[in-house]
Amino acid sequence: MFRASSEFEIFRGALAKIFIDPIINQVKPIFDESVDHFEQTDDGVVVTFTKTKDVKTYDFLVAADGIWSKIRGMMLNSKPRSNSSTRAFMQRISQLRATYCGAAA
Repeated sequence: MFRASSEFEIFRGALAKIFIDPIINQVKPIFDESVDHFEQTDDGVVVTFTKTKDVKTYDFLVAADGIWSKIRGMMLNSKPRSNSSTRAFMQRISQLRATYCGAAA
């Protein structure tokens, strides 16, 4: 049964496009790499990458590495929880609709 809703459902790719499109010509996204460690300084965030071992300074670091985020764990000085109750909760959360007012279909 179909139910009318004032909520919008948006797919992950469409949401990524909403975030990336306005900034793609101003920043260089880094793909297929991970953060080994980082350090907050007065000048920004100094990031050391895992594969290339490059060390670069940025204005900020976005922790967008997923549900068991390594970066978030580093930021909060904790390990991501991976017990079954947390996993079940996070699976339920991932099933909820993302709402974005004004999103194009």
